[in-house]
Amino acid sequence: MDLKTELKRLRPTLSDGSLTTYCSILRSLHSKIFGGGEIKKSDYDASDKILKHLDEMPPNKRKTILSALVVISGKPDYRKEMLQDIKEYS
Repeated sequence: MDLKTELKRLRPTLSDGSLTTYCSILRSLHSKIFGGGEIKKSDYDASDKILKHLDEMPPNKRKTILSALVVISGKPDYRKEMLQDIKEYS
């Protein structure tokens, strides 16, 4: 899957900078959790596994990762955690 194309399709208003950042974040996260290989959109639906991995990160770093996950998966779990991190960070 081409992450950049998929992100742009899901959120056409994302800037080029945000697209690049989100692609980098999602590739890195996929590599750490799933060990690389082909990226499938459905991989990012494994919210329990992904949130456990993100658990120890500081809120300012997590919220950007969660924002990318919200776009690619649309899962409410990620949105809830992201909004909580925004409250803590602000």
